[in-house]
Amino acid sequence: MTLSPDAVGEHDATHMVDGWLLTSYAGVVARLQARHPLLRLSEIEAIVAREYDAFTGGRPIAIPVDVESGAEEILQMHAHEQGV
Repeated sequence: MTLSPDAVGEHDATHMVDGWLLTSYAGVVARLQARHPLLRLSEIEAIVAREYDAFTGGRPIAIPVDVESGAEEILQMHAHEQGV
């Protein structure tokens, strides 16, 4: 799959979250793919994943909003099972 930089224009935006300047994964991959067209997409994605891990220590910086609601459901079930 080739990601066109034009197709991910909305992914060019950056946002500050907890002191980290963030941009979209799709945007990063598309920009790198455009600058390095001879590399396979899987190679670029693997390099981005390694750099993310090295930069963040593997700890998520930002997560989808629905992750919190899913975690809340699990915690409520756990509390109910524990009788809390």
